[in-house]
Amino acid sequence: MKALNITPDGIIGHSFGEIACAYADGCLTTREAMAVTYFRGQVTESDKKIPRGLMAVVGLSKAETKKLCPKGVFVCLQ
Repeated sequence: MKALNITPDGIIGHSFGEIACAYADGCLTTREAMAVTYFRGQVTESDKKIPRGLMAVVGLSKAETKKLCPKGVFVCLQ
């Protein structure tokens, strides 16, 4: 975007994307972004209290989604 001289009004991200956004916005240096990414990954992989799982975005209501999900899947609205 910088090469095209485009400056966004804002940048958003989720999960590791938040770190990328902080770097792209100039809040973190390359070194800081790499360090934050490393330590976040270390904690995520080594803390047994953090459940493994995936996330999905779907175009359904919460009720419709809950009907389709197996037991133990948490549905939240963002």
